[in-house]
Order: sequence, then C-alpha cells, then structure tokens
Amino acid sequence: MKEGQLWYLNIRQPHKVINGGSTERIHLVIDVVANERLRGLIAPAKKQREPKATTSDEDYLSLIDGWKDPNPAPVIEKHDGFSVVRDDLLPYGSKVRFIDFMVRNSDETEFVFGGSNKVGWGAISLSYVCKLYGKRAVFFMAKTSNPTWHQQEVIKLGGKINWVPNGMLNVTNARAREYAAHKPKQRKLLPIGLENETVIASIVKVAKGMNIRPKEVWTVASSGTLTRGLQLAFPKAKFFAVQTGHTLTEQNAGSAEVIVSPYKYDRPVKAEDAPPYDAERYYDAKLWKLVKEKASPGALVWNVAGDLESRT
Repeated sequence: MKEGQLWYLNIRQPHKVINGGSTERIHLVIDVVANERLRGLIAPAKKQREPKATTSDEDYLSLIDGWKDPNPAPVIEKHDGFSVVRDDLLPYGSKVRFIDFMVRNSDETEFVFGGSNKVGWGAISLSYVCKLYGKRAVFFMAKTSNPTWHQQEVIKLGGKINWVPNGMLNVTNARAREYAAHKPKQRKLLPIGLENETVIASIVKVAKGMNIRPKEVWTVASSGTLTRGLQLAFPKAKFFAVQTGHTLTEQNAGSAEVIVSPYKYDRPVKAEDAPPYDAERYYDAKLWKLVKEKASPGALVWNVAGDLESRT
C-alpha cells in the first residue's frame, strides 16, 4: 500500500496487514455496506488488478489434488419422497469432511474463529478436527454465565473459548483478528462459515464422488458455503437455501433461491415441524417443513448434523 492509494477489502475473507518497514504507517479505514453502486465503481479496478479467480469445479479440485475424504461416504436415505444426505450419522457432521484438508495441510497450528454463534456447529467441528491433527482451535464468543450445550462441547473437544464482554459479532470478529495478527505465521483466521477455497473444493469433491445428479437441492444456510460448493458440483440443479441467521447476500447464496426460516437462529424447531430423521434442531431441522411445502418430489436435502444434545 502506497501513500495516496485507496484500497477496497472484503473483510469476510481471511486477511492481514504487515508493516514491513521501520516507520509507523497510518491508514484511514472506512467500514461500509457495499451496495450495487459501490460494487459497480470498484469492479473495473478489480478486473484490472486481480489475478484469475478460482471459479470452476476443476479449478477448485486442483487445490486439493490427491486428497481423499477420510470419513465414511455420505449415506442417502428416502424420507417422504425426498433424498436425504444423512451426515447426522457422521460424528460432528458434514463440516468435519469439508475442513479436513485445510486443517491437516495448513502450516498454521492455530485456527482462530470469531464468527461462531452460541448454537453453531462450526466451532464443534473445528475443535474435533484440530484435536485429530494435533492443532488448536481458538474462539472468541460473547461472554455468558450459562454456556450452551454447543459451547460446552467445544470445550470438551479441546477448543479454547475466549469470552468477550458485550460480544456482538463485530466485536468477537475484531478480537479474533487482533489475536491472529499477533502471530500470523502460527495463527490462521477463519471467516464466517469457516470458508476457505479448499473447503469449497472439498465440498465439490465429496459431492461429485456421490455419483448422483439431483435436479433440486435444499440446504440450510448461514454463510452459504455449503450451497455454493454444491452448486459447483451439481451445476444443472436448482438450489434452495433456507436462511437461519443473518441476511444472505447474493454473494453468499450464489444461484440459490433464499427462503427465510420462520425460526430465529437461537430457537429450536418445534416437534411438529421436525423431520423424521435426526437433525440439529437449531439448524438443519428448520428446513423440513419448507421442503414438504415447496420442494419437488425427489429433491435432495443435505442434512449437515444431528441433534447430539438430545442424545446426551
């Protein structure tokens, strides 16, 4: 960055700043919500300066060449005329498949995450996989006197939670960024959804390896990472994403049609709306009622995780 320059940065992606000189450098940082007009002004400059983006399924697969999912293959079962991917049968859910390559092969030994909500599965999956490979998962979450089952499970799996007073999402993310920046070679900062190019690539590889060609695919979506990966794997399918948390942007959702769940993110699904298979009641279970009302016969439903809390 040179004096007089203006830079645009998408801080949803992993990022860091290093001053390689011997003098202080002062920058004015403006946080904005990017609308279409702003993106239109930025696009020509990005096109000139950015290297070729990873966009096709083959581009992504080349990033994880030689990787094989160490977990059992996904199981598909029929329920009420729909094909359900039962990753609730996999301990700690789909994310343990998709982050395996990233955690195993990263030079960093700590994975830092400030975007987990109190009932999220990302932190649980990351803690499990880090423990598997002798690495460390570090989280920044809103301080509470009554940790949820999900947060307790993170701690049981060896994850380190730093409790942040007045921990709004922007605050926990800021604390995570500060912590990661102290030792950038050792600590890897992860964005919401644990998104990384190799995570998208792993979704593509797992899905393509299932040898199916669905015409319609339903997922629950918080960051949209799963639906966008599946869109690359099944380019001819129509996609639906059930929004359970913050508002999904077009960038988050990709080509998926977004349907907002009537349930707030921290409210479990009611028994009458729950699916006939095991599903996380704060997450995956929230799409079933909508699937029955709106999905085409035979649609593929990706169930990320089960309701382990009710089993313990």
